[in-house]
Amino acid sequence: MSAGGRGGRQAAMPSSDWQPPERLLEASGGTAVRVIEESGARSRVFDFADIHDPKGKRVVIDEGLQRWFASAFAERTSTRSGVKRMGGAESLYSVLSWLARYFAAQSPTVRGPGDVTAAHVRALWTHTEGRNAASQCSHLHQLRQLWRDDDQLPKEVRDALYRERMPEVTEVSDVPAYDAALELNAFAIAVAVCPLLALLLSVGLLNRALKRHRFQAATFHSSHILL
Repeated sequence: MSAGGRGGRQAAMPSSDWQPPERLLEASGGTAVRVIEESGARSRVFDFADIHDPKGKRVVIDEGLQRWFASAFAERTSTRSGVKRMGGAESLYSVLSWLARYFAAQSPTVRGPGDVTAAHVRALWTHTEGRNAASQCSHLHQLRQLWRDDDQLPKEVRDALYRERMPEVTEVSDVPAYDAALELNAFAIAVAVCPLLALLLSVGLLNRALKRHRFQAATFHSSHILL
């Protein structure tokens, strides 16, 4: 019996020598992070020394950037963060890979957070790589979450994150297709940074729900006619 008098099994306690799984992998030199879903069902190692572009070509960035990205990623995917599922971690890794591709092309070389400038931030607002406005809006929102409290960045860089306006979403075609692997907080992000996107998503979700209801009602009606 539990202390409250209700039936049930007492939770199993780990052994005295138990250690949590290593997340920022020491063997990698601090450039790789293990993510374990809150459910424990899946895990994956994300390696920031082995980033590739969409064509499969390896993206070469300074080791200082690799360790900085890995550290920020480990913090955002920790048990204290809002990223609990693999889809959310993959989305965040995609944003950091986008940053890696951008920094890899910069001259002079960006070797770490101390080399990032407000001019870099302004350029990132238009560095879309062909993404639509909604997708770019999501990338930039995650960038703000990553950098806003990062004291390794100069203050003027963090301030620049909020001087630029988010891309305007004006077309229904700008709304990305639903991906079940993405975090469920995507709608909350849309509300916060792109109100029109949130409205368009609401309409899309409502239309899907109505279609599903009509289909279920028609199926139910047909089955009763056959009876």
